[in-house]
Amino acid sequence: TISCKHPNNGFILNDNKFCEAVEETDEVDQHGQKMMLCRVYNRLNPLYNNHVNTAMFGAYKATIRNSRMHHISKDQLHQRAIVVQDWGNNRGQVIFLGIVHVLVSINHTIVIYL
Repeated sequence: TISCKHPNNGFILNDNKFCEAVEETDEVDQHGQKMMLCRVYNRLNPLYNNHVNTAMFGAYKATIRNSRMHHISKDQLHQRAIVVQDWGNNRGQVIFLGIVHVLVSINHTIVIYL
């Protein structure tokens, strides 16, 4: 299932863009898959670039100004990311943390970022 709630609604698209799933629509793609309305972010920047370029680890920031709404097929939303909105005093900015591995234990989930 695809969540439309923060922080679990982030995805990395095939063309190295990030998106947030907003809602499921009644539209279907050419294969009959339901489509999601997603906010796709352009102009991603590394979260930090001082001593380490965080793009190497899949940590990016973007602004809502540089985003567009698109209908995206559910089968394109397979690589998950965590979304943090309006972090600190930076209203309108979004942080994406690409999830590389998820280790699941009996009592809880441990997420490792890379």
